[in-house]
Amino acid sequence: MKKLYFLITIFFFAKNISAQQYFPMLDSVNEWRYVGNYVPVRMEQPSQIANAPCSYPMFFFQSMVEYTTHDTVMNSMTYKIIDMIEDGNIVPCTFGYVREDTAAKKVFFIDNIFSPEIVLYDFSMQIGNTMTINFFQSNSFFDNGVYTLDSITTLHIQAGNRRAFHLNNHAFPSDHTLTWVESMGNYYDAFYPYALYNGPGNFVWWNCNPFFPHDDTQFMSCFDHMSRVYYDSCAYSIAVNDMCFYTQDTCNYYDICGSVKEISSLSSMELFPNPSCGKTTISLDVKHADNFEIRVWNISGKEIIKEIPLGTIAAGKKDVELDLSTLSNGIYLVELKTAEGSVYRKLLLER
Repeated sequence: MKKLYFLITIFFFAKNISAQQYFPMLDSVNEWRYVGNYVPVRMEQPSQIANAPCSYPMFFFQSMVEYTTHDTVMNSMTYKIIDMIEDGNIVPCTFGYVREDTAAKKVFFIDNIFSPEIVLYDFSMQIGNTMTINFFQSNSFFDNGVYTLDSITTLHIQAGNRRAFHLNNHAFPSDHTLTWVESMGNYYDAFYPYALYNGPGNFVWWNCNPFFPHDDTQFMSCFDHMSRVYYDSCAYSIAVNDMCFYTQDTCNYYDICGSVKEISSLSSMELFPNPSCGKTTISLDVKHADNFEIRVWNISGKEIIKEIPLGTIAAGKKDVELDLSTLSNGIYLVELKTAEGSVYRKLLLER
């Protein structure tokens, strides 16, 4: 009887696993952001025109963005075009082409030199299944060969709980574990076989559970679908909590102690008093006339106050009064928005 009960339990467990909800990786618009140094920096806004294929593997200094643009048809299949831009470059390049079969729970990729299509992710795999993976630059970090799915764990990301698949190449026991996260991709690069990260880096990155130390040359800082943030690495928590950091938004970080690519119309933005009992002053130093508006967000990323238009502010110093006395005590982000971008400052309401 105990044996029968055990078999029935196993049957229902297996059935539940096979019927588990699948969270697709691709939406209409997707954007993966990466940092490759100890200071995350704000990127230029990506253009929608790429004039050349990217090289493989792509080298970048501190920041990189990969994003899908419009669709194209190849071999009777519809793919999303992937463009990439890295810091120091204002012109993106075409990284490759990606499609997803949600019924099969697989993601496919074609590079920009039109090699045969590869299976990039197979989220239908079960523990013990194997898959041959070849890297554009194979070395001691990840080597070409047969990878075995050794375990599936649950990871909580911004979008909720997701399955994390952990694969190893047992022919090279010293290699790192290759991890796929459902609905997001690989930690280090969504299109990992073509990434430069496939080698050890010079730094050990921030260690905040469960985002282990990053001992490679890049790691994903953020991933979003249609501007809905699905994933933020521990870099975001550090950016929010470290007084040397300001958040640019949930997918852009830069260090104010050594920032680059500032908003061209603005020299500075400060809040005082801070902490505030409800009323605060936004002190602006405007470099040239621009149109500004204010928005206020809570620390969880919910917009609390929408679009307070300030109109066109001339060059020079300007103080703007802001009354937040109706809000509860806590930490808020005050956004100063321009056509060029946004600047955020933390404000503590404390009565």
